[in-house]
Amino acid sequence: MKKQQVIIFLVLLMITSMLMLGCTSNDEQVNNRLITDDDNNADDTNNADDANDDDTNDDDVCDDDNDDDDTVMTDDDDVNPPPPNDQPNGLPIDFSLNGNQLTILFNDFNQEGISSGIGVFQEVDDNWDLVSYLPESQISGGLVFPHTLDVTENGWLISDSDQARAIEINQNGEIVWEHETGSFTNEALETTDNNRLLTVGNQLWLIDTNGAVIWKLTVVQNGFLHHGQILDNGNILTTSTEMGSESGEVIEMTTEGEMVWQFTSPELFWPRNAWRLENGDTIVAHKYGIWQIAPNGQIVWETLTDAAVYNIQLLDNGWIVAVVGPDIIWFDEFGQMQKKFFWQGEPPQTPLSQKTQRLLKSHPYLN
Repeated sequence: MKKQQVIIFLVLLMITSMLMLGCTSNDEQVNNRLITDDDNNADDTNNADDANDDDTNDDDVCDDDNDDDDTVMTDDDDVNPPPPNDQPNGLPIDFSLNGNQLTILFNDFNQEGISSGIGVFQEVDDNWDLVSYLPESQISGGLVFPHTLDVTENGWLISDSDQARAIEINQNGEIVWEHETGSFTNEALETTDNNRLLTVGNQLWLIDTNGAVIWKLTVVQNGFLHHGQILDNGNILTTSTEMGSESGEVIEMTTEGEMVWQFTSPELFWPRNAWRLENGDTIVAHKYGIWQIAPNGQIVWETLTDAAVYNIQLLDNGWIVAVVGPDIIWFDEFGQMQKKFFWQGEPPQTPLSQKTQRLLKSHPYLN
């Protein structure tokens, strides 16, 4: 009986040894193939890959650790990595500049691999350091193609355009105010009396923080609005684009719908922003640049850009800050570029052409 047990033990020992030798042999074959692949051409690599596929079951039996190594990275991970949550990877679409702090709304522009979110930057020695970033995944309900951002006491007021709503969120992404519009909402701004001015389709809405509609104004019949500004005289300044076309106009109206002032031009396409200056002129941002327009419709100066100008902000010193394509650029009061937003983690940018031009025409206050 003892002799039989010894024989069984020896047989098991031999089988175990053979299995171990087989695993070592397979590992050595894989390692040799990998070394050979580095030195040989792609045909050898394909052959090695085929051989590795054939040995997959053996490797699984011999070494469980190989399974972990093989499943760490897949082809899909290489091609479409998930968007990072700790820094922006979208493109600027709107911003708010307050001193040396710049808050940017990033948009995914319906592109895979990037996401919307809100980044806060601090200027240090002509560079911008990222202070905080709130990705759309941390915002209640997310963001779908958002267009504008306005800094409020509670946080940020955002036009969540494709979700047909305006929302105010705190810095944790929690909604503190929301108004559903039922239609594409291009802009949401906080007014000086703490109401909300919305551009919804071809209408302007003024609503209070309780959601009550103060007034609604239909501006155009065959178009859609981009922007609205309540002027000191109580009128509304807005921009529109014709439906099915890129032709646009700048309009000043009373809240009763009476047309007060209108500007259009064969060269005015997709006017995104319009802001009234204290001298009565109007700054207009459009697809091909920035114009300053006198009340009589004369173009005082224009700056031509290599990309569409989306949103702008007027500074107290007369300068203009604008989203130009993927860039944020500072222009002086005559439309000359002065500086560009830059931060170390910034995605690749398309530089503004050095041939950026301006056309300065006669105007009384410049003489």
